Amino acid sequence: MVGRCLPPVPVELLQIFAAYPLLERDKSQGANKLFQTASPIHQNAAQLHGSTQRLMTDTLTTTVIIPTYNRAEYLVETLESVLSQSLAPGEIIVADDGSTDNTPERMSAYSDRVRYLRKENSGKADTLNQCIELAQHPLIWIVDDDDIVLPHALETMTDLIARNPEAGFSYGCYERFSTNEKTGQTKIMDCGHWQDLPADMFFIATMRDMFVHHPGLLVRKTAYKSVGPFQMDLPRSEDYEMLVRLARQFPGVGTQEIVFRQRQHDGLRTGGLRADQRTENWQQEQKLLFRRIHKDSSLADFLPRNTTRSKILSQSEQRQALISRGSIMARKKLWSLACEDYFQASQLLPDQALTPPEVEALRMAVFSKYGCDEIIDDPHVAEQIRSLRVCKPVGVQITATLAKALLWFVRDAVTRGKIGRALHFGRIILTLSTDQGERRTESVRTQ
Repeated sequence: MVGRCLPPVPVELLQIFAAYPLLERDKSQGANKLFQTASPIHQNAAQLHGSTQRLMTDTLTTTVIIPTYNRAEYLVETLESVLSQSLAPGEIIVADDGSTDNTPERMSAYSDRVRYLRKENSGKADTLNQCIELAQHPLIWIVDDDDIVLPHALETMTDLIARNPEAGFSYGCYERFSTNEKTGQTKIMDCGHWQDLPADMFFIATMRDMFVHHPGLLVRKTAYKSVGPFQMDLPRSEDYEMLVRLARQFPGVGTQEIVFRQRQHDGLRTGGLRADQRTENWQQEQKLLFRRIHKDSSLADFLPRNTTRSKILSQSEQRQALISRGSIMARKKLWSLACEDYFQASQLLPDQALTPPEVEALRMAVFSKYGCDEIIDDPHVAEQIRSLRVCKPVGVQITATLAKALLWFVRDAVTRGKIGRALHFGRIILTLSTDQGERRTESVRTQ
């Protein structure tokens, strides 16, 4: 601390640190440690490429769909990366959603290798729906018009599906990159958020955060047809909504091998929206999406896939599912729905302490990629969480677990010299985990 010339830590924060020695645990790991689970299920890429017996057949071929709009320069780079695949796709469809730039002229050079479809502008979701209907091959690979797929991407993901006939889709990891427009220099970055996890947790993990994207996703056409078309009322989240439906209905198989590079754009992008505006729009669409999911999904959907879906859930399974669903809603800033689920969970098995999966789900509730500032900015959110303490003993355990998870934000704020922010989180932690918070909640309820 002294070496970094940070401001002194107030006594109040020191008291919080003393009350929660767990704060010092996993110091070097960071919040992302919460998302990592060792997985023997993911296939080793070296084994795939070194296999002496190929499992692909002549019938397991792919239609590549590249939807595009006014990105002629990037589109050429993307298309060249698709044409350079070690396993050639069966067909490539470039779907031009009414571009006003020189996309038609640039695509004319590829007329012998690419099926170029030009249409009136109707949005990405409608464009994809039309192309899926036109696809002539059993696998579909949607590639964004500004990303770069690596040479073995299609081969790797096709191998995965061939080795796992029960899988509806396969997926791979990615890197991010940006190019300096003045110097032409390219900077490669890691993806920032990737989950290595057992296959039966993919659906739950996807609901927590989207970490698989179209260029890293190979889907059976029958799977797309089974779940229905892309939704047209979520223009910024249609890919996320589709992935949720696919993952709910079909198992998937993944690899940690990097299969594509995702282009990062500085400043303005298509539509003239800056990063903060895009983030706000994404959050609002995800709220809409997850309100629907909360309403329409069964509790069993929020348990690992290996849980039998047809039977009546036991009380322990109900409680785990409610906590799992509540934590997903919390990550989407739907704290009212989250606390409703937590309240129902607190009524079940009051004599049984929270299980490790329940504790882990609660810890993840506050680690949204958008942060959790609403807990300190909106008194109503903190009050909703506090109110769970009257549901003894499980409600007390739930609030205490959430409070411990928030300690990461205290430490992070102190490390960055943001003492005021650390104090805000620290005070919330104390009210969530002590009788002070309980007395305040009971006082509010009686007013």
